[in-house]
Amino acid sequence: MEAWWEGVQKGIYQTFIYKGNYIYFVKGVRITLLVTALALVLGVVLGVLVAVIRSAHDQQPANKKNPVLGILDGICKFYLTVIRGTPMMVQLLIMWFVLWPILFPGSTRGDGRELDPLRRAGFRHQLRRIRGGDCPIRYYVH
Repeated sequence: MEAWWEGVQKGIYQTFIYKGNYIYFVKGVRITLLVTALALVLGVVLGVLVAVIRSAHDQQPANKKNPVLGILDGICKFYLTVIRGTPMMVQLLIMWFVLWPILFPGSTRGDGRELDPLRRAGFRHQLRRIRGGDCPIRYYVH
C-alpha cells in the first residue's frame, strides 16, 4: 500500500509541481473559461436575434408582409433546421473536416468549441419565443 501511495505522490509531483507544470493547467482553465463565456454571450445574442426575427415575421398581417423580413426569416429557418436537426457529432465533423480548412487554410484546426455558440443559439431561440409570450401556444401545437 505504501508503494502505491508513493507512486501517487510522485505522479502528482511530476504532473503539477515539477518545473512549474501547474502553470499550464492554470492557463488551460483560464482559456476554457474565456471560451465558455464568449460562447455563452454569442449564443444568447444570436438566439435573441433569431427569436426577434422569427416572432416579428410571424406577427405580420397577412396582407402586409415585409419582403426583407421574409428573407431574414427564411435564413433563420434554414439555420434552425440545420443546427437543431443535425446531431452534434456530425456538426463537429463538418466543422473539423470541411469548414475549418475552408475558413482558415494552412492553420491548425479547432477542437469544435467554435461551434458551441451556434448550437446554443439554435435552442435558445425557441425558449425565448415560448417563455416570452410573443406567440400563442397554438403555433407550437402541430
